[in-house]
Amino acid sequence: MGEVVIPMPYTWDRIVIMPSGLVRKLGGKVYAIDILLNDSVTDSEFEDLGKRIAYTLDALCIGLRKDGSTIAYSRFPAYTFTGLEMMVVLSLLTSLNIVVSLLGSVKERAGEIFTYSTLGLSPASAALTFIAELSAYGFLGATVGYFGGWALSKVLRLAGVLPETFVFNYASMSIVLVVVLVLLSTAMAAAYPAYLASKMVTPSLERRWKATGPPRGTTWEIPLPFRVPTERAAQALLATSGSTTWVPATKGSTTS
Repeated sequence: MGEVVIPMPYTWDRIVIMPSGLVRKLGGKVYAIDILLNDSVTDSEFEDLGKRIAYTLDALCIGLRKDGSTIAYSRFPAYTFTGLEMMVVLSLLTSLNIVVSLLGSVKERAGEIFTYSTLGLSPASAALTFIAELSAYGFLGATVGYFGGWALSKVLRLAGVLPETFVFNYASMSIVLVVVLVLLSTAMAAAYPAYLASKMVTPSLERRWKATGPPRGTTWEIPLPFRVPTERAAQALLATSGSTTWVPATKGSTTS
């Protein structure tokens, strides 16, 4: 596509008509061919002819319809997706790597998930936590990869690996496609671990812990949603709540 020049209209004072033999002797080449079709050619036949010419000659084919509109065909979209099968394999391997890493993260953070569950974390919020984390990683990886590729192209060009005429295409559709694939692969890879994290949380209508029962006099028995292993740990827990008195209760509960 870089060698294709779209013909531009010129005024007659800038055009010189010469014999074809003389033009060839001077080193001239054929840059454009005009084809005049009969009026009996339908629009479907016209478009089919443009597609066949563009595919066969590997050249940009620009057509002018009867209503004055123009249409262009080329093989460029086919070249754009060449090698996509290799990207699919790499994307699958990357997604599997992310899934394994997240499954390990879910196992390591099981206690943390249970703690958040006692504080009111819902199953949807537990799943959203992992999805948001992986989305941030995806955006960060796409950004670092984009600028890393630009810097690497500069280094390779200075080292002579790439030609001096190499230009990093900042607005290429391939770059957009790769970024979208990275984000989609991270989102799909986070789906199953996020589902496992949501299953660890016990659904309940009450998402926030509340103290049960009113106080009786100066005594308020409050069953806590966790267990304190020792009396010293319980006294340390209640040390910041003001004037409290620790009274050992039944095993597995606390009373203050």
